Amino acid sequence: MNDVLVDRKAWIKTEIITVAVVTGLLLVLCLGLPVFTQNVTSTWYRNYNQYLIGPLVNAALIYSGLRFKKVYNVIGVILMPSICVAVLGLIGINAIFMIYMIPFIWLGNMAIVFSFRLMFRKNKNKTVRYVITAILGVGLKVSIIFCAFLVLRSFGVFPGPVAERLYTMMGVVQFITATCGAVIAFGAVRLHRTKLLHS
Repeated sequence: MNDVLVDRKAWIKTEIITVAVVTGLLLVLCLGLPVFTQNVTSTWYRNYNQYLIGPLVNAALIYSGLRFKKVYNVIGVILMPSICVAVLGLIGINAIFMIYMIPFIWLGNMAIVFSFRLMFRKNKNKTVRYVITAILGVGLKVSIIFCAFLVLRSFGVFPGPVAERLYTMMGVVQFITATCGAVIAFGAVRLHRTKLLHS
């Protein structure tokens, strides 16, 4: 009985620390970074900051799906980034138009997170299984988000210039950032597992 209580306390402590670290990372990326870079006039940064932030956000999502035991912790991480991006206009799209995409971005994030959570959680040391799960998760996420955008665009939700920019952001950019995020998360999982084995 005492061993069970000790194990539970250790799990709770690990869960709290992991939640704090991941949440802190997402807040810095999605809230702090826009504030500190609001005066940056670099055209390159304005056009391509999503390539810098997106992989880290996706890595945090995947890592959360693998490490968090409580579903509500995972859901909180899934919802946070897109809300911050829409409110702050991080990718240069008016919040009014991004609001239409938020529910589908949530669904896409859930798809990639729960792909890893359901298929890979008990086999973290299987590289091949991770690659297969990543392909499935990234494919589901991009398909959901991009198809939703195409449907909304067909109904004339987005004006021409916004539609052109979102076409790339909701397709190619989502694929690149999600794939890079999976690679980063793989490194984080391997590192974390190594520490656990030697502790």
